[in-house]
Amino acid sequence: MEKPIVHDLASLMELCELDGKVDVRGRVFTAHHFAFSPEVDWASELIGVNSGWGPITAVTSAFYDPYVLRGPEAFASYVSSWTDSGVNQLSMLTRFVDLTEITSARQTDGGASAWCTVDFRSHGEVGTARLRSSWLTGSSSKESSLVFGRSGVEVWIDHTAMTGFAARQGELLGSFGNDGRTARKIAHYRPLYASLLSGRPDPVLGFDAAATITAIHRAVPGV
Repeated sequence: MEKPIVHDLASLMELCELDGKVDVRGRVFTAHHFAFSPEVDWASELIGVNSGWGPITAVTSAFYDPYVLRGPEAFASYVSSWTDSGVNQLSMLTRFVDLTEITSARQTDGGASAWCTVDFRSHGEVGTARLRSSWLTGSSSKESSLVFGRSGVEVWIDHTAMTGFAARQGELLGSFGNDGRTARKIAHYRPLYASLLSGRPDPVLGFDAAATITAIHRAVPGV
């Protein structure tokens, strides 16, 4: 199914209560397509072979879409920037860290913009992700930065151009380019369906990941 798996926590609890009665883990998969974008795959593999960089200590992610130009149609279709983009940001982050809880959430501009913080664990240490989403722009722009505080490494990924690089101070540690021949959504969904049909789908497609992402996405901080 398309993400999010449900739109409220009560529905999520109903699904979770089915565990043990029906095979939800074997039958329910959610299309977290952003987690399969080429630059995300590249960054995940690069980080995987560089364990010496240590834990990810901070993340900053900004997703901008030009939906404000559509007026009421945007809200009718996408509800709010956090509803639309937040689930993509969270699913993308599951490729790198273990999400734990949302710690603050503020929606502004009538829901057209949002600023949220989410705690995570990376190699046993706690970090914080700062997530910005907004429709107040004339064009699409989506970027994320992963900071490894111990080693001084930063991995920067551009989700719009599907490019990225890793650097430590003045040293370039790695880079990823894209020739633009494959449309962004196609570049997301081809590997997603390949994983789904492989017989061993990536955990980000699974019920447990969807439940965690939805619980954080729909939660009210402090409750």
